[in-house]
Amino acid sequence: MRKKLCLVILLLSGLFLSGCDLDKRKMAIEIRTIPDAKVFIDGKQAGTTPYINKSLKRRKLLLKLVPEDKELKDWEKEVDLNQSTTTVVNWKFGKNENDSSGYILTMEKVNKKDEASLIVNVKPNDSIIVIDGQVRDYSPAKIRKIEEGDAQVNISFPGYEKKILLLKFVKGFQLVTNVKLAKRKTKENNQEIRGEIEKRQEKEITKVKIKETGTGWLRVRQGPASSFTEIAKVDVGKEYELIEEKDEWFQINFENGKVGWISSKYAEKLGKSKEKEKKTE
Repeated sequence: MRKKLCLVILLLSGLFLSGCDLDKRKMAIEIRTIPDAKVFIDGKQAGTTPYINKSLKRRKLLLKLVPEDKELKDWEKEVDLNQSTTTVVNWKFGKNENDSSGYILTMEKVNKKDEASLIVNVKPNDSIIVIDGQVRDYSPAKIRKIEEGDAQVNISFPGYEKKILLLKFVKGFQLVTNVKLAKRKTKENNQEIRGEIEKRQEKEITKVKIKETGTGWLRVRQGPASSFTEIAKVDVGKEYELIEEKDEWFQINFENGKVGWISSKYAEKLGKSKEKEKKTE
């Protein structure tokens, strides 16, 4: 019997999103916004929020959300979908980019059936990721060995509004979330912000260097196989953070925290190094 994938998220506002029992060949998207908005997919109006579509067949679509309040800023982004899962989009409109916040959340199956994991990309980078009261890392990050079941994930950065998510983790699956925080409207104490950032510990990472390919670039794919969709290209000679190894593939961070897979045949694994967060706002 085919294992069914289910993605669930609950916010403090009481908003409940889920995507289950999908045809394994199809993909779904669920969109919630504050306030309600018109939904445009690849330039055509598809409906209004709350919006659900469980019969999509394309892995990539251009999504645009236009709020009812004309004083608020539209949101537009290219969104990647995964088979048999629901991609969740939640967005709170602001009058400008700094005032707007939200996230994209999806789930993917992984080889390690005995553990659940979470990939977090946040704008701004270096945001603190806390799971059930414990600081686990700073974004962008892949957090492994998360206990199965419900967990509260807090994402914060000095001078920005905190995002709180209640997620359900399942062994053998990985949640992937891209989060945008909104700046606080109250004036922050710059000295306090600098003090918080200086407390951060050095982060030990492993990097890979792209070897000569004959073309000057190397394809980055959505998953660890040549059958997965190409999502970007990286240049020969550049170095990227190594997240995970799987068979003959490396998962890397590229382009401000985006995650993808490259062939290990064309990448050299470098030694571990320490990076100290230096970002100030």
